[in-house]
Amino acid sequence: MLSANLIGYLSADAKETEKGYSFSVAHNYHRKGDKETLWVNCYVNFKTGVGPYLKSGTPVYLQGDLNVSLYTPGEGRSPVIQCKMDVCRIQLLPSAKRSEQDSSDQEPF
Repeated sequence: MLSANLIGYLSADAKETEKGYSFSVAHNYHRKGDKETLWVNCYVNFKTGVGPYLKSGTPVYLQGDLNVSLYTPGEGRSPVIQCKMDVCRIQLLPSAKRSEQDSSDQEPF
């Protein structure tokens, strides 16, 4: 089992399940000068108050157990890395989009 920390953006709104939330996070990085994206399928197996805020594009910091495997999408296609994380800690990070919304909600002096 691998323990990992991950910073990334939610690719879509989180889906509420019977016991928690599931969502995908995109983590962008550079490899040999090319921009790459690693997709991580995440699951929070407990109800938390942060659930309603897990919206598409939200930056998050996650800690949890990471499972990495290879997935072949079809005959003759190259294998793809598949990452899954059982999240034990989640933190919403500030974003320019949220900061603009927060400042527009404030009343002028």
